[in-house]
Amino acid sequence: MAGETILIVDDAQQNHHFLNDYVLLPNGFKPLSARDGVEGLQMAIRHKPDLILLDLNMPRMDGMQVLRELGGHNLDMPVILMTFHGSEDIAVEVYRLGVRDYVIKPFYPDEMLKAIEKSLAETRLKREKDTLIERLTQANRELQSRVNELNVLYGIGKSVVALQPIDQLVTRLVDAAVQMTGAEEAYLMLADGDKQALRAVKRADMPRAQLVQASVVDPIAAQVIKSGRPIVLDAEKLKRIPGSPHSAAYAPLVIQDRAFGALGVRNIKADSITFTQNHGALLSALSDYGAIAMENARNLERRSNPS
Repeated sequence: MAGETILIVDDAQQNHHFLNDYVLLPNGFKPLSARDGVEGLQMAIRHKPDLILLDLNMPRMDGMQVLRELGGHNLDMPVILMTFHGSEDIAVEVYRLGVRDYVIKPFYPDEMLKAIEKSLAETRLKREKDTLIERLTQANRELQSRVNELNVLYGIGKSVVALQPIDQLVTRLVDAAVQMTGAEEAYLMLADGDKQALRAVKRADMPRAQLVQASVVDPIAAQVIKSGRPIVLDAEKLKRIPGSPHSAAYAPLVIQDRAFGALGVRNIKADSITFTQNHGALLSALSDYGAIAMENARNLERRSNPS
């Protein structure tokens, strides 16, 4: 494995050429160069390289000073010290300051490459561990999200059995749509000729969905009711519609292949999430449950109040 960025901090230009030409570039590393300790510290802070090859004796700021400054900036990156003096006293001091290894000048390319690979091994393992932890964390978040979605759908399923009045169902459906999709707004509309009858609404400033009785013209809802298919729209697709939201998703309420309404969610703010096809699928499942529940409630009302 290569491709890591390695910063060379050395005042001898010939050492930069030697390391670049015989060690770093031939083995796929990305080199950075600093001519002294001050420049090296600045580049370490700016670029955060994967490894630093640090000369001990330099003008303005020597290797020991650079190591102390790196610690002061909480920069935890491996360092290989390059020095003509390989005494035990130096080794103890540099290891105490966080150096992974040191090589004595002059050195062979294979010697330096071995030290680099040894120093990067720990970094690579840590990176792999961090990546694995992040994947597991993300998987747990997604699993919890799926569990929450199933719980909401289960609640709607119980509404079908419970035969709630339609007024309770429509607000329950709208609240559930917000909960499942993280939407800022949600609406339930029924077909009413060329218009739609708005029956329940949940806006951003409302704690819960409210019943309404209003005639509205919603071209997206009209399209969904006509086609009987759900639709998910992002800002790019919505920009042609005046006063359009940042993102929207709608699903039809269908009974016996006939769409009689639509359940829709919207996000208004530009920094809000953009609905995905997964949101559309969840909304479709929710609207299917809702359509059955509403039809059952209507049938119960007809039986209770025969004309």
